[in-house]
Amino acid sequence: MSEFLVLIKETIEKLLVILKDPKKIACRVRIITSHWDPDSIACVVLMQSLLRFFGFKSVEVYIPGKPDNFVQNAEIVNHFGLRNVISQLKEDFTNNLLSDDLLIFVDTPNPNDSRFPNSSMIRPHIVIDHHARPGEMVERNENEWYLYYSCGACVSILTALMIELDVFKSMNDRELRNIATLATLGILADTRKLTTRHTKPIDCEMLAFLSKYSDQETIEQISSSNYSEAFLDALGIQRNRWERKGNILLFRAESSDSIQGAEDNMIRITELLMGLREVKTLYVWALQGDKIFIKARNSDKSIDLNSELKRIFGDKNGGAKDKSSGGALLDVGILSEISEENRDNLLLLCKAYMHKKIFGK
Repeated sequence: MSEFLVLIKETIEKLLVILKDPKKIACRVRIITSHWDPDSIACVVLMQSLLRFFGFKSVEVYIPGKPDNFVQNAEIVNHFGLRNVISQLKEDFTNNLLSDDLLIFVDTPNPNDSRFPNSSMIRPHIVIDHHARPGEMVERNENEWYLYYSCGACVSILTALMIELDVFKSMNDRELRNIATLATLGILADTRKLTTRHTKPIDCEMLAFLSKYSDQETIEQISSSNYSEAFLDALGIQRNRWERKGNILLFRAESSDSIQGAEDNMIRITELLMGLREVKTLYVWALQGDKIFIKARNSDKSIDLNSELKRIFGDKNGGAKDKSSGGALLDVGILSEISEENRDNLLLLCKAYMHKKIFGK
């Protein structure tokens, strides 16, 4: 976390000037995020808690749309009683802004975010986001403070910021448990349980810190409320593309015009499918030219994915040291030279081979 701490040390004094300004504290604060997901929900609630620590009284929270687009959103809102805490961001929002209102964006990069219900969102005073800084989002004066840091979940940044500002020490046990649980859910969701390529050390470190205070039973309950297999049916994904036994899922991806294109598609698929509530170990494969490409993900800490990939596909294959991701490459050789009309037969052969390798029957 040293890189992040250095960044914070360089800029936190400017933030403190804003947070400790009596005129700012007396203002109405509007905290906004552009979308509903567990990370964004956690961000707005943590930001509200941070501001109240510094004495802000009038702190309002806004998100466009409703939380019903994703099962976990509704579960989180209901469990933590947030329906009366978070207001719906509507098209006329900017019409009701006062000149001295303090506007804060979290998990949202800039006013041009296409997910806002209108195209006239004004420039914020504070931004905390975990994506690349847009070129136009550079502080213009002492009333603006923008923090962009690339990592898996935006709430990891807010958690680290609150640690640095000693916010957690002021919380009672119940508030600390709720805040830690919300933040944990946000990190687990946005990093796909620390398996996405965007996951950084700060995500792992903040998750470890929060685990001391969070409600593990609630986390397990809500984390398991991701979409089910019916989600794949709703997307129109053919049943013959995938099969699941227990918490292991095997999925066939389409081939692409290029190896890079195929691998990019497989990475996107793995990130999506790790959200299925029944899945802890995932193998995605695609026949590309004369090779079978395999991407694997795993959230079951009892399984060493590196060892599993070597056992199943040979010693030249393997995974990351954290046991959560890996891949394999198999050469089908002369079989790839069959005519195009027999390509389906080759796919069936590869499918049977992969089934036997993964499920053993």
